[in-house]
Amino acid sequence: MTDPKQADLLFMFSANPYLGDYLTRKGPDTRPVRINGTIMTVIDPHTGEELWTDSRTWGSLRVAGATRALIEELRTELESEARKWTVEDVLSCSETPAYQAFAFLTPDAALATSVAGVSRMEDSPVRLRIGSPSAPDFCRRAQLVASSNDKITGFEVVASEADSLDVDDVLEQADRFQFTSGKDPGSQTVYFTAQTRDRKVAIDFELRGHRMILTRVRYAY
Repeated sequence: MTDPKQADLLFMFSANPYLGDYLTRKGPDTRPVRINGTIMTVIDPHTGEELWTDSRTWGSLRVAGATRALIEELRTELESEARKWTVEDVLSCSETPAYQAFAFLTPDAALATSVAGVSRMEDSPVRLRIGSPSAPDFCRRAQLVASSNDKITGFEVVASEADSLDVDDVLEQADRFQFTSGKDPGSQTVYFTAQTRDRKVAIDFELRGHRMILTRVRYAY
């Protein structure tokens, strides 16, 4: 990639702190440099915003070691924030009583219930946000989905970047699923779906680079 602005993230290693001027700097940094350590900064290439930074000062002969330590620290922090789910975590949500109570209600009837944490989504008139502390961890935040006849027919969980489910774990339990795959004609994104044989749960992945990434899980009543 020759244009840094096309990257998702920039990793800058420097001897001086980042000034927040990735988009505005003209010419090289003219500050004096003392090579006795390393500063690592993660930058959003589209805004120039500093997303993460830390430094190591280990002496001029150990700068390479400082660099490796910073990379390891960032990797550890990212892994600690990631949520690695299992197939059982995902399937345990299908019978969540807090969400089953909305089966085949209209959205207006669902909003009129005494259940806390239900609200309408501004960008979709047929979806409601719902959250319940009694739901399994994977589906504590979900969306109730209504069909064209204005009845709530299920709910779904949209995965975040921190949510991870190994597609190999799903394939190892192939007897529980039916599989489909293809390419979205609009986005040209390659997708892969594993649906339980009772058609109650569908786990959606999409191909990013060489990895299958969890995107959402759909639950039908």
